[in-house]
Amino acid sequence: MRLIGAIVSAIVLALVPVQAFAWTVDDTFQALYDAHVNTGVPYARLYRIVGCETGQTFNPHVVGDHGNSWGPVQFNKYGGELPRFYARGYTDVYNPYEAIDYLANAIMEGRASAWTCR
Repeated sequence: MRLIGAIVSAIVLALVPVQAFAWTVDDTFQALYDAHVNTGVPYARLYRIVGCETGQTFNPHVVGDHGNSWGPVQFNKYGGELPRFYARGYTDVYNPYEAIDYLANAIMEGRASAWTCR
C-alpha cells in the first residue's frame, strides 16, 4: 500500500511544473496587460475570463474542477487546449505569462468557446 502511495505521489509531483510557485498575482495582472498589448485582445475581456476562471483571485496557482484544471486560465486535462498549449512550445500552465498569452491567441483564432468563462 505504501508503494502505491509513493508511486502516486511521484506521478503527481512529476506533473507539477518546477516553476509553479514562482508566480504571483502581480504577475497575472502584468501578463493580462502584456497579452493585451501584444495581441490586441481587449484587456477587459482577458481580465473577465481570467477573473472568472480563478474565482476572482487571479491566483496563478489555482486548481479547479476537482484537480483536473490548472493555472490562471484553467487548462483542463481532458480539454483540447492543453495539448495545443504544449505543442506551441509553452511549458508551464501555472506561468501566467504563458497561459494568458496562449488564451489571447486562442481568442484571436476563434477558440474562446473552449473556456466556460468568456
